[in-house]
Amino acid sequence: VAMMMPLGGPLISVQEALGFGPEPPKPLTAKEAEAAAEVEGLTLARSDKSSTGFKGVAEREGRSRPYSARAFCNGHSLILGCFATPQEAALVIARRAAVEGVAT
Repeated sequence: VAMMMPLGGPLISVQEALGFGPEPPKPLTAKEAEAAAEVEGLTLARSDKSSTGFKGVAEREGRSRPYSARAFCNGHSLILGCFATPQEAALVIARRAAVEGVAT
């Protein structure tokens, strides 16, 4: 990732300097996502009904980040993002649930 420092400012990526926003975060491996959940005191909600093994996580084949995380709010379905592993998607769902104060 190419970096630059604007005059008197913090170090930012070239992509951000060109107005494209910050670099997307690096995907987490399954082990990294599970370790992060443990450190944060979160539980990744497992599901026997989902082909991914996690509640709210669906697989979208043929993509670099094939697992989507979905949550519900006031009866509406929200896509929380697309991720490299089902564990990473489940972590995002668990983090949102913790912030919202709801069980997963």
